[in-house]
Amino acid sequence: MSVTLKGIRCVFISKVMNMKIYKKNGKKFLYDMVKGILRPATPEEKVRQKVVKYLVEQMKIPIEAIETELLLSSIDNLSKLRADIVVWHINEATNSEECLLIIEVKAPHVPLTEKTLEQVMSYQSILKSKYVAITNGEDLEIYQIRENGTAQLLTTELYTYEDLINSNVKFAKKRTMRRLSFDEINYHRYINMLIDKGYIGGNYSPQC
Repeated sequence: MSVTLKGIRCVFISKVMNMKIYKKNGKKFLYDMVKGILRPATPEEKVRQKVVKYLVEQMKIPIEAIETELLLSSIDNLSKLRADIVVWHINEATNSEECLLIIEVKAPHVPLTEKTLEQVMSYQSILKSKYVAITNGEDLEIYQIRENGTAQLLTTELYTYEDLINSNVKFAKKRTMRRLSFDEINYHRYINMLIDKGYIGGNYSPQC
C-alpha cells in the first residue's frame, strides 16, 4: 500500500535564487555546482540543484561535503542504485569519513509516498547514513535512523550541518519507517536485474 506522506511544506525553493538556465544546441541545461558540469534541465534536476543550494546557503553544509548522483556500486559492487544527493562528514572519534545524509529527489508533480521512503532506505542500507530525506521541492521529510534501524521523522526546524552531526534535532509525532531486511534488498536487486534484462517492464512495481 502506498500512502502519501504529509510532511513539511517546503520553503527552501523560495529561499534560493532562481536557477540560471544555460542553452546549448536548442536544449536547456542547469549547472551542477557540486560536479561542475551542465545537466539537462529536467523538473527533477531543477529541484535537485535548488536543494543543493539550500544545503549550502541555509544549512551551512560545505560544498565539498556534498555529492550528487553517487553510484552505490562504489560501495557495493552488486548495486546498480544511484543516490541523488549524499552529504558526508568526518567522524572526529575515528577520523574517518561517514555518510551523514541521503536525499532522494522527485519532480514537483510526483507525490512523496511510502515507496519513495523505501527507496531512500534501500540506499541507507548500503551507505549507513545517520539521516535520510525525501523531497519534491514542495514537501520535505527528514528522518533520523535510530539504533534499531527505524527511521523517525524530524520536526520542521531548519537544521544546520552541525545540528545534524551533533544530533541536535527534534522528533515529530509520526510513525517510523523500518529498515529493509537483507532479503527485501536482494529481492529488489533481483527485480532490477529482470528489468535490465527486459524480462519485465520498467514500470513493474513489486508488491512487498
